[in-house]
Amino acid sequence: MPSYVIVGTSAGYGLDYQFLRTISEQDPQNVVIAVVRSPKEFQAKLDAEDQAKVDAEKQAKVDAEKQAKLDTGARCQWPQKNVHIIYGDMDSHTSRKSAADKTAEITGGVVDYLIVNACNNSLPTLFMKPAEFVDNEDLYLNELTQAMRTNVGGNLFAFNAFMRLILKSNIKRVAAITSAAAARDFIFEAEYSEHIQYATSKAALNTLVAKFAARYKNDGVLFVALHTGFVDTYPNAPKNFRRGLLCIGLTRR
Repeated sequence: MPSYVIVGTSAGYGLDYQFLRTISEQDPQNVVIAVVRSPKEFQAKLDAEDQAKVDAEKQAKVDAEKQAKLDTGARCQWPQKNVHIIYGDMDSHTSRKSAADKTAEITGGVVDYLIVNACNNSLPTLFMKPAEFVDNEDLYLNELTQAMRTNVGGNLFAFNAFMRLILKSNIKRVAAITSAAAARDFIFEAEYSEHIQYATSKAALNTLVAKFAARYKNDGVLFVALHTGFVDTYPNAPKNFRRGLLCIGLTRR
């Protein structure tokens, strides 16, 4: 049974964009480790979603009976029995090591797939252009430091924490979630001058992944920096915020 570790599962790509759902549901034999910063809140979110699906199933059965159909409606699709939720903070060295140790206990010391999804994205400075940091140098440096700490340092330390488990696998696959925001062709062609700290840190992440790929190539470990395109991971954001992202991602030429 293959084992998956998803670091950064609480929101965004990790949960709302289906990583956890898809991997856990595609095969009940998959062992999925969800590394989250707030396990209790995360479990509550899963429970609420599961209950909503159960309610939907009941309603579907009622509707089916009324229509005298044989179909009993949709079944609950969340197989929680193969998902293990453990604590892990990308900005905490001790929690990363502890997460790897707990994972080893669950999987027998082996991890086949590692997906590092955690991210720091500065919303207050998201739409600021380079010249707008004149007289805002401290703001820029503070935001950049945090972005680099999580998006680069956090990934590096997560790779290192789980590498001993990856090396024992016969599969050995590692993916870091990067962004088109770091793609130079896109930046130039779309005149995409905002989102500076985030894009800079993701560009650094791409280089970091290449460094790990070079280091572990002869050990059979495949590293990939993966970006999925434009994805709405801010469902509760203000309309003007989401409109601004759409302008950047979809309408510029």
